[in-house]
Amino acid sequence: MSTTELQERVTLLEREVNDIKSQLGNTRTKPHPQAWRETVGIFKDDPVFDAIVKKGREYRESQPYPEDVEE
Repeated sequence: MSTTELQERVTLLEREVNDIKSQLGNTRTKPHPQAWRETVGIFKDDPVFDAIVKKGREYRESQPYPEDVEE
């Protein structure tokens, strides 16, 4: 590949990266410090979420504690 072809390819790639960045917007901004408040309670009275929590608890309780593990 010649130097000219390589430079053209790099230029094209730079344009594509800039296009992707502009489509994504500024993703480096930090969320508002209290943004978590927007999600508090969204799973209240949700039977699917309750089932997920139950299965997670059952799994964790089924795992041996360090003192239960034989060496």
